[in-house]
Amino acid sequence: MKNTRIKRSTGFSVPTGIRPGLGDRVKMGIYAFGPYQIDSERRLLLNRSEQVSLTSKALEVLLYLVQNPGRVISRDELLHACWPGTSVLESNLTNHIFTIRQVLGERPQEHRYIVTVPGEGYRFVADLREVPPNAVVQVEGRATPQPSRSRALLSIAVLPFRTIGKSEWRDEYLESGLADALITRLSRIRQIVVRSTSITQTDYAGKSHLLLGRKLGVEALLGGSIQREDAHIRVTVQLLRVSDGTVLWANQFDEKFVDLFKVEDSVAEQTIAALRTTLSIEDEKQISKRPTENSEAYDDYLRGRYFWNKRTDESLRIAIEHFERAIRHDANYAIAYAGLADCYNLLAFLGTLATREGCAKATEAALKALEIDPTLIEARTSLAFAKFCGGAWEDAKVEFDLALQGAPHYATTYHWYSEYLTALGRFDDAIVMINRARELDPMSLTINANLGSILYFARQYDRAIEELHKALRLDHYFLLTHWYLGLNYSKKRMYKEAIAELETARGLSQGSPLILATLGYVYAVSHKTSRARSLIAELEQLSQRRYVSPYDLATIHAGLGEKSKALCCLKKAYKEGSNWLAFLKVDPRMDALRSDRAFARLVEKASPQD
Repeated sequence: MKNTRIKRSTGFSVPTGIRPGLGDRVKMGIYAFGPYQIDSERRLLLNRSEQVSLTSKALEVLLYLVQNPGRVISRDELLHACWPGTSVLESNLTNHIFTIRQVLGERPQEHRYIVTVPGEGYRFVADLREVPPNAVVQVEGRATPQPSRSRALLSIAVLPFRTIGKSEWRDEYLESGLADALITRLSRIRQIVVRSTSITQTDYAGKSHLLLGRKLGVEALLGGSIQREDAHIRVTVQLLRVSDGTVLWANQFDEKFVDLFKVEDSVAEQTIAALRTTLSIEDEKQISKRPTENSEAYDDYLRGRYFWNKRTDESLRIAIEHFERAIRHDANYAIAYAGLADCYNLLAFLGTLATREGCAKATEAALKALEIDPTLIEARTSLAFAKFCGGAWEDAKVEFDLALQGAPHYATTYHWYSEYLTALGRFDDAIVMINRARELDPMSLTINANLGSILYFARQYDRAIEELHKALRLDHYFLLTHWYLGLNYSKKRMYKEAIAELETARGLSQGSPLILATLGYVYAVSHKTSRARSLIAELEQLSQRRYVSPYDLATIHAGLGEKSKALCCLKKAYKEGSNWLAFLKVDPRMDALRSDRAFARLVEKASPQD
């Protein structure tokens, strides 16, 4: 066994056979291994001086391993050290180890840094050097100056801006849209982790900002208010340190409404100064980069994103109108094309638009965005999801990887990649990804609800129901949460509860075929045959006026035990290129068909293979 030692720059070496207790752990060290350095004071992981995106808990696990090199550390010890006084599933630790290995670039069965000792725990095996503050570290052949020891804030959440003044003027899209624009601008700076909050005023009204900041797991909160008088706008902004409530910076901007860009520029630049983060020239260019100079285009883009986040058929179609209007105002507005692509992706995914039509339009819009701005990660993510829904799974994987490399803090990339991994049946990996998305955007309704979806496909129904009830506390009127609850309740044979959730979803969706079909499936498996058949008839009638996926009808026939009719619908769905066929091998609603050879052949043709 290799006896790893920490080599200090003074030539002094420290044996590592004695385990330090939690109170004895080094707090101020900088450790170098391979191309990486980990700063224990600033909780920062660098790769050749570039910050590496890693969640705070995963960083804590890595730091504990690094500070105990060469020794097998049991899972119990790691859980006790990194989750003190908390009951945590061992799978949580496993997921964090997986994330660490992925971030460090370890391939499967390759253990340059961390070795798993079966039945015992983990051992950190790389050669380490601990260096003093401001020293120059030799990292794989080149000298790298260490970061300044001055404390810099590294994580920040941007809250929706509050409207004050005339109540009849209030625009929710502007409240959340200005915050979203600042998030996008600040997220370009790699030295800062920006949490997308996806919350509204009502989510934090009356709550302590400090408590909210701690819940979001950030070091600073940026928020403020908007007051509009005719053609002028006043934006008041303050940056608050979460640990003690100190106001780090505050300012007020009085501009013409059409000069809202100027407000954004000033807020972003002064926030960076307040965070005392050193920027490279490239980063300075990135933060000042405007996606458009047209105020009307910008206004429509904000409205489009506001409606896109609601995730209903009606809201997505309204969002499309705004994104198209933004593009008419500015034909080179790249991120508006990405918004358009996102809308078509979701319409196809929710089954309200034929997959081929939705994915083709999403792909066209995403490619146009990338033609205008090849660095736009939102568009790269949109393209990846369109490829996935369209059945080009290898291309989707390439695009997702490019998106993750380009913007490690964009929550939607992790969210949609988790869908891809779910379809592959890689549920543990999918959970790691959706949890990463949730850490980046803790209050996102769709991300929190989607964890319940992944757990449903993984047949972890109890855990899914628990997570979905947590999601309901964020917003009781979010469609997807009720849909996923209905699916999970049905598998627990809690049919009364399942039907209640799906009736709620039916009302919220205004009669979505996807929701109607799921309700029909629950009626079928709960032996309410006549009601199930009436919904089949309703969907067939509905298909004369709007798109209804054959996959939806197949789920009801499968629930009724009508295998031949279900297979007939699935074959039709295959000919149409239905995106839901990607989930065919993992969808619990299809379990009654799995012994059928024709179904098995269809799964092999239609589902992605790992």
